[in-house]
Amino acid sequence: MNLKEWAASTGIAYITARRQYAAGTLPVPTYRIGRLIMVGEPVGTDPASIGPPPVADGHDHD
Repeated sequence: MNLKEWAASTGIAYITARRQYAAGTLPVPTYRIGRLIMVGEPVGTDPASIGPPPVADGHDHD
């Protein structure tokens, strides 16, 4: 959900949410995609959902 939608759903003005974001006092985690401010955790960042990392053992498997 973007910051504007989040502000509307919580009943605060968008400009207030924007000022809290700029001050680092917004009570929810945020991240940016270009100029868009998204509220919540980024999708796909849960290590359990990604799976194990690839193993680099230094062998060339032919």
